[in-house]
Amino acid sequence: MIVVAIPTQGNKGLEDRLFEHFGKAPTYTIANLETGHLTVIDNTSDHMGGTLSPPELLKGIGADTVIVSHLGAKAAMQCQELGIRVLSGADGSVRNVLEQLREGSLKVTSPERISVQND
Repeated sequence: MIVVAIPTQGNKGLEDRLFEHFGKAPTYTIANLETGHLTVIDNTSDHMGGTLSPPELLKGIGADTVIVSHLGAKAAMQCQELGIRVLSGADGSVRNVLEQLREGSLKVTSPERISVQND
């Protein structure tokens, strides 16, 4: 895990807030954990009129992990197929989310876990 994508509300960097709906987030804040570099990209996925799904968009910019509050089964399946690790249970600002990652308090999420939780 080197490049982490977090669905966010805008362009406030570490102070931005996690957006609850992964696919409809206005932006994604991208954190390179190796370099510490933080960038924000607009969500140009198919949810916003583009042609790529959100996981395809994030894979294309080099993300290998997404951190979310929660994730639906379809998006989790797409992430798994693309080799993107999904961590859920996050909340708060990007700064808080990255701290939750360092603390190890996020849960690894997979389509199988989602289907078990929804049954």
